[in-house]
Amino acid sequence: MRSCEDVLSCSSAREQRPGPGPEPILSKRDVKERNEAFFMAEQMATDFEAIQIMVESNREEGEKKRQ
Repeated sequence: MRSCEDVLSCSSAREQRPGPGPEPILSKRDVKERNEAFFMAEQMATDFEAIQIMVESNREEGEKKRQ
């Protein structure tokens, strides 16, 4: 178990820690993974929009057939 002095020194060290600095330098692998994740997110958004358009189109066709 830690002593009070240890806890106090840890908490004061946390308060003195500088804020976030510049972004860390990414490795080629990190950049590749980030780009792939971004591309996948864009593709999912595009697919979702296409599905919404198809659903709306099917809904409109269904309404026309009922009339």
